[in-house]
Amino acid sequence: MLAEQLRQSFKHAGTIAAGRDARSGSQNAAGAMPECGLSLALFADGAHDRPMADDWRLEHLETQPYLRGVAFVRKQYRAYRPDWAHDHCAGCWTKLAEPGVGLKDAISEGFATTDAYIRGAEYEWVCPDCFALFSEPMGWVDETPVKDR
Repeated sequence: MLAEQLRQSFKHAGTIAAGRDARSGSQNAAGAMPECGLSLALFADGAHDRPMADDWRLEHLETQPYLRGVAFVRKQYRAYRPDWAHDHCAGCWTKLAEPGVGLKDAISEGFATTDAYIRGAEYEWVCPDCFALFSEPMGWVDETPVKDR
């Protein structure tokens, strides 16, 4: 059902992304636009400041209960390991990469998990748009120091 909704949602843009999570090997069928902000067209009533009840990104996040109530900090992306090229937003699958890597359609700043996360700091990433839209329903905490906001 979710995969069909994604196909329909992005049919007009001709963009569908499907891949495997290289860390866990699990299938990820989330669709992705070049930048998360472009997906705001999914809001049926034109309200860009809140997610629709059936927003595919929120549905995808809700399949990841380990992300509920997690603390994040906004920062420049840093590869998880030296051989790691990029990561994806846990919500919309937008690519995050280090600046200067030259990865098309990637952003270089987002929200990363902190040391308190069960898998450690910078293991999961969320793009700024998804963080703004879904921090309340997911119970996320922004621990970015005030001077860095």
